[in-house]
Amino acid sequence: MSLVFDAISQAKNANAPEDKIYVRGSWTSGWGQGITEYLLQSEDSERVLNLSCPDDEQEPVKIFFSNKDGAEDLRSITISNHEFEVAWMLSDCRACLNNYELFWDSLRQSAEISVSTMRNERIVFKVTNGREVIPEKHCQHPQEL
Repeated sequence: MSLVFDAISQAKNANAPEDKIYVRGSWTSGWGQGITEYLLQSEDSERVLNLSCPDDEQEPVKIFFSNKDGAEDLRSITISNHEFEVAWMLSDCRACLNNYELFWDSLRQSAEISVSTMRNERIVFKVTNGREVIPEKHCQHPQEL
């Protein structure tokens, strides 16, 4: 019995995010080669959440995360206790668009944004300038193409 319990416990813990890493971050924006980017960057510049918004109305928003080791696949982004599953949120469906609109508005207003990667890394950004950098109108979602 205890072997079964231990195996179940280990399986649950293997998928559980590691301890949170808290960093101070700030939003910046820039434009180049037809793409507007909104970057949430840690003070040490080692961690970056990137919202990439092509000006071409044929392509949707893309969301990336990178750390000192390179690009990481995102699992979710949690804002104000609401977890946004990135792959689902960016899917081509009406409910996904509604979730994305809530996500975008939350990004602008939140002082804390938590990023979870597929490698079970969780980074919590403490932010103060979302409203100043991120526009009210969201980048294009796949449902809007």
